[in-house]
Amino acid sequence: MLAYIKYLVKKHFYFFILRNKYSAVVQTTQTALAIELKKTPYRFSEIEFNVFTYHGEDGLLFNIFSRLSETPKIFVDIGAGDCVKSNCANLAVNLGWTGLFIDAGHWNITIGKSFYKKLNTTKFNPPTFFCKKVDTENINELLKNANITGEIGLLSIDIDGDDYWIWKAIDIVNPYVVIIECKVEFGNKELLTPYSKTTNNYGNSNYLGASIPALCKLAKQKGYTLVSANSLGYNLIFLRNNLLESSKINELNPDDLLAFPQVKNSFYSDTLLKDIPLVKD
Repeated sequence: MLAYIKYLVKKHFYFFILRNKYSAVVQTTQTALAIELKKTPYRFSEIEFNVFTYHGEDGLLFNIFSRLSETPKIFVDIGAGDCVKSNCANLAVNLGWTGLFIDAGHWNITIGKSFYKKLNTTKFNPPTFFCKKVDTENINELLKNANITGEIGLLSIDIDGDDYWIWKAIDIVNPYVVIIECKVEFGNKELLTPYSKTTNNYGNSNYLGASIPALCKLAKQKGYTLVSANSLGYNLIFLRNNLLESSKINELNPDDLLAFPQVKNSFYSDTLLKDIPLVKD
């Protein structure tokens, strides 16, 4: 009952509850900030703020995109939740982007459709919404069905488990930037859980995912470099290698990130890791 009440509140009142997040002030402030950022050296964690995100991701992404030129203003958000508390929402609402939200939850997609339909900035050119559970077999077909192929600005993956395997499988889009959830608790070891296709395959979704080193290895294979992460280390941001020099964006050494106290303190013990099914890709 409580979950249904929350759903109804979000569906019918998100537009009013969050009205301070899509005002002209928010939009003009970000425009001015982008101009100033281009004049300053890049620091991966210098600009952290939340419009729709929780741990600074809006600011981190804004910092990067402000330094890129002619970015395709197209996003793909896989595991979008309600499509509002999203890594892509600020781009869609305040910065003129469009794209695709994918989530397996029907209520989540309904909330997203309702919210973006009400906004002046998106109601005439709304994002596309798919209510679908993604897997390695269907992800490229889903993107093709949404008419999203080739160059895009941002790929966001947050599905609490098979994030690594979904990114590995994607070959139909070529994003400038990828933000993806890692299993920071796996520490500095190159570890990931086997492809499961269904969460809770091992009894607890808290033990599903890929470590920072594992995702950095995959990124290298796909032509990307780690350039940023949120302060807790669980959302990693990668930039396509051919954009590094022109943007003057520096690589973030994963060893430096792993040494952050708030990251290091979250590591699982070796004893616990022994009980988790793990593979090395």
